[in-house]
Formats: sequence, C-alpha cells, structure tokens
Amino acid sequence: MDRCIPCGTFSIALVARRVVPLSFLFADGALSDTTASYLRGLELSCEGLLDQAKEKFLTITKNSKYYVKSQHCLGNIAAIQADFVLSGLYHGVAKAFDPAVQPPLAVMYMEGVECGHIGDIFWTSSFVKKQMFELFIADTLQDLDFGLDQPVPLTFNLTGLNERSLLTNADKEILMKSHLSLATQLEDSGFVKDANRHFEQAIALDPNDISLKLRALFIAPVIYDSVEHIGQTRCKLETGLDQLYDHSVEKGLSIESLDHISMPPTYYIPYQGFNDAPLMSKINRLYHAIFPNLSTVLPAQTEGKGREVGRKKIRVGFASQYFRNHSVCKLFCGLISGLDRNIFDVVIFSSSTVQDSYTEEVSEQSEFVPVEGFLLNNRHLASSKNLDIMVYPDIGMGDSFIWAHSRLANIQISLWGHPVTSGMPHIDYFISSDLFHNALTSQNEFTEQLVRMKSTSFYFRSPVLGFNRRNKDAYSFSGIGIPNNSKVFLVPQTLPKFHPAFDIIMHRLLSSNDKFYILIIYNKDKPIWMKRLQKRFARTSSFSDKLKFQPTVSNDEFFRILRSSTALLDPYPFGGGVTSLEAFSVCKAVVTLPSAQTVPHLTSGIIHKMDSLNITNALVATSYDDFLNKLIHLGEDDSFRRATEDLICERNSILFDDASSILEFNDLLKAFYTVHS
Repeated sequence: MDRCIPCGTFSIALVARRVVPLSFLFADGALSDTTASYLRGLELSCEGLLDQAKEKFLTITKNSKYYVKSQHCLGNIAAIQADFVLSGLYHGVAKAFDPAVQPPLAVMYMEGVECGHIGDIFWTSSFVKKQMFELFIADTLQDLDFGLDQPVPLTFNLTGLNERSLLTNADKEILMKSHLSLATQLEDSGFVKDANRHFEQAIALDPNDISLKLRALFIAPVIYDSVEHIGQTRCKLETGLDQLYDHSVEKGLSIESLDHISMPPTYYIPYQGFNDAPLMSKINRLYHAIFPNLSTVLPAQTEGKGREVGRKKIRVGFASQYFRNHSVCKLFCGLISGLDRNIFDVVIFSSSTVQDSYTEEVSEQSEFVPVEGFLLNNRHLASSKNLDIMVYPDIGMGDSFIWAHSRLANIQISLWGHPVTSGMPHIDYFISSDLFHNALTSQNEFTEQLVRMKSTSFYFRSPVLGFNRRNKDAYSFSGIGIPNNSKVFLVPQTLPKFHPAFDIIMHRLLSSNDKFYILIIYNKDKPIWMKRLQKRFARTSSFSDKLKFQPTVSNDEFFRILRSSTALLDPYPFGGGVTSLEAFSVCKAVVTLPSAQTVPHLTSGIIHKMDSLNITNALVATSYDDFLNKLIHLGEDDSFRRATEDLICERNSILFDDASSILEFNDLLKAFYTVHS
C-alpha cells in the first residue's frame, strides 16, 4: 500500500524504489563534458552533497541541452537550503526557456529511481520552488533578461531580496507550511544545517511563535563530527532551554496546542552519553510552563482512585506504538501476555498502523484499544477505563510520551524499552533489573523511583530453535569487500549509537591485525547517515577502508551474518539489547564495557544472567584496554573463541522464555497496587 506524507498543502504518494544507475538517463557511448557534469550533479544530489552538486549544475550554460534541467535542479537545491526567492527564480528561468521540461530530480523520484532515499525531499522542493515562482516571480517575469549567459545569482540583483521583503499576509501561511515541511523532512534525513535554516526563516516570519522556537531548539545531528561537537550541541540545548523557560515565564507566553512540531521527541538525546535526568527535567519543566494543560490530572485520578465499586481485578493499561514485530514487543509483550487474568484486567492502547502475529498474541485476553496517535485530545480513551496502573514500555521512543505527561492512572510506570529516565513528574517508577546496574548506579540518574527486579525484567522468546556452528550455509563477506579468511567483527546497531568516542576502539582493533574487519549493518533508508559516519571515521583513522557497511537484510540473512561473524562489539555509551540476545541465541560472543555505558548495562546483565565465570571473564571488560584485548583474543585465538561459543551454547537457554520474569512482574504490579491503595 502506498503511504502519503503530508507536505504543507500537498501530499506525496510514495512508489516502490528501484536501484538504477543514473547513467540510464543517457544514451550509450562516451559522455561529453557537459553531460558528465550534469550526471555528476545528479549523483552528488542523491548523495546529499548539495553544495558540490550546485557547483556542477552552475557550469552548464544556456546553449546546453541540459541547461533547463540544471536550472530545475538548482531551484531544488535553493529551496532545500531555504533560499525560496532564488528557488523561484531558477524555476522561472527553466519555465521561460522550455515549459515542457519537468524537474529531473522529481521525475526520477516518481519513476522509482533510488536517490539516496532522499527523493521525497526533491519532490517536495519541486513543489516549493513552483509555489515561490508563483508568489514572488511570475508577475515580473517579463522584465527579466534571459539573454545573459550568466548564472541566475549573477544575472539578477538579489541584494536585500528575500521572502520577507516580498511578503504579503496572504503568503505567510504558504511560506510557513513550506518551511516546516522541508525542515521536518531534512531533519529526519540528517540535513541538520538546512533544517535549521528553515526554522530560522519560519521564526523570522512569526517571531512570537514559541512552538517554533521550541522545535528549532531540539534540532541536533544524528551523526556527530566529534566529542567536542556533542559537547557544543548539548551546551546549546541546555542554555536554550533555560533562556526559553525564563522568557516564557517572564512574558507569560504559552501555546494553544501541542503537536509534532511544537513537542518534538527526545529520542536521540541519550545517545550523547550523559546523565540525562537533569536535562529531561528541564525539558519537561518548559513543556508544563508553556502548556499547563499538559500535566492535567484527569477526573478519575483526582482522588487517587478511579476504581468502580464492586470491581475485584486490578486494571492495568499498556500504551505503546510498538505492539508489533519490534524490539519493544519482543522484550515486553511476553510479560503482558503472562499477567494473571484472574488478578488483572489488561487494556492495550496501540497507535501502530501495523498489526501482525505479535499484535494478535499480546491482544489475546486483553482489551485492545487502537488510537490514532497518542494525543492530548484523546487522553479520555485511557481515563475512561478507570485504570489502576498505566505502563509505558518505551517513553521517548514513540508517540506515547504525550500521554505520559498526564496522570491517567493512580500508578504510572516506565519500562526500559528506551532505557533512559523520562523526566516526567507523573511517572512514578522506572522498572529495570539488578543485572543491568552496578553499585555505582545512583537514583539521581532517574526522576522516577528506580525499581530493580531480580530477574531480567523481560521475556524474550528464543529466535532460533537450534544452531549448528558448522552450518555450510555460511555468509560470504567477499561481496562487500572483505577478503576470505578475514576476521569479521560485527556491530549491528542503529547508526546514532556510534559515538565519536567509540571510533577510537574501532580504530585500535582494525590496526591491531591485518585480517581484522568491522562490519556495520545500517538502516538502508538512511544512507546519508552512513556516509557521514564513514566520512568521520576516515578523518580520524587510517584504517577506514576496513570499516565496511551492509544495508539492513532479511531476518534469515541477518542470522547467517551473525553465525559467520567472529564476534560482536557492544557500542558505548549506548549499547545493544535485542541484538545481543540474538547473537547469544546462536552462541556468538559479544564483548561489552559496562563502565563506559550511560544507560542500563543490558549486554553485561545478559552475560551475567548466563552465570558462567568463564563467559563473563571472556566478554565483560573492565577498561578500554581490556575491551580491546578481549576482542583481539577472540579474533586471534580460534580455539579460545570456539570454547567460549561452546560455553554460550551450554548456558544461553536461561536467557529465553524465562518464566521468572513473568512471575516477578505479576508480583511487582500487585505490590504497587497494595502500596497505593
């Protein structure tokens, strides 16, 4: 089914992508210099290197058959870079020369050509430049002299000419929607600088709109240039929060409603590697200052109880976007299904548009309530259920965080699906496991009361029925540039987890042995992120050619890669969870450094659960040097690695289908209810 992305006043119907070389646009044979420049401009555009693409398109003169197409492309780039007047000029020039020619980057997108998975941005920018032409340029088009063989910026005097200088009140809404549409798409694709430009322009259009200032404040890179870059970004956010809070309180500013623009998620903040409790508290203090209704205690909870007379069971709700085939459901849906229905009535609130076998299983013996997003205006769906307990498995990851600001049940709980404190005053408890924390873990890392279960606090089904390490159906890494007989260290993690500090250990590992390679599996829809990580590592390591990338693959293919790898690295300061469980299910070694983690130490806890001193000694490092040495030992000593894998094979069954977590979760919810009754 096609999906649509709202883009201001228009929608984008997404079609299936196909990987086609851009040279398909040209006839066979040698390319002229002009054709080569145009083709290279398209390639650079699809790689997200817009300034370099612009340089190529600017070399194409008006006597070339690619001149009009190049003007369209320059208009796309100008719109993306928030120069709307210039984008309209380029569109006008293209249409004046040949009105029949369509914007090639938009055409490629509609024809299903894969363009760095940013084709939707070029599609949107094509609409924007057309609108800007109609708003600012069309009426004066006859006065423009197209005979000059110069680029548009040199042909026309643009000094002091911008959208605000030409603005009328009727144009403001169109401009605002165009800026916000492009800003949202650009931020999601990693174009932080350009997204910032659009928010700056939007704020200039309406300087008193505090929701725009709030949204702009949260724009941050997904892939940072350096540790210093992270510090600068963090400082800017902290300072901006204080300033915006003081300003809003002093001026009595507020916002009328909250949405994805005015209330951005905080998903990427924990990847920076700090104690996030103070920052999350600041964020929520600001939210509640500018929108007091956010923290409403709904009527059923005003007196601390909402239970109907005569009801004997404890009514518990679970709210998430991920009650489907997703890491959150893999970890926690088993706990929900395992609640004793003689004691609990269970209500599932799901905002997912996808339903699958995971959805069916967690919904069995539960009341299933689909919601069209967790919004302020549908909180009554929860309050009307008179819940005793509300559980949020993943605050900060999906859209359930909007409900989590309110008191919808007498007892409210966060699980560690997104393993960071919420900072929210109405979340009472953060449930984790003793296994995931050491003696240095402090309550001041959580705004909730930290509750540490004795069990793992998850119920994870074994992803494989068995494993034959000598399976002949091994994965060949030669297709991605890794020679046969190499030692392949796998890091199958989302790219935001690659903190610049982690680059150091990857460099040291790759430099320690000619046969060592690192393979990163990344989201194929985020190639721009991958290229930025690749560029950063190349800048700091002379072994960047041994850092390989593989787009996401099918589940079967992923397990073939797991089985064929040498060992896995658990990144820091934000490590893995489900991927470590999957690796241990096929007896693969995962090396971790818990002291470098700033979130619960999931991989270390999983290793300790296997209760084998030999496994722990082999995989749990105590320092950066020890982390490196353990990886080298596994890579260079095949007999030691096989012995470690044999030990994991003997002990890994204890990690899966663990009924003790279900029993303890039942007891914990009953204890909470008793304490609060």
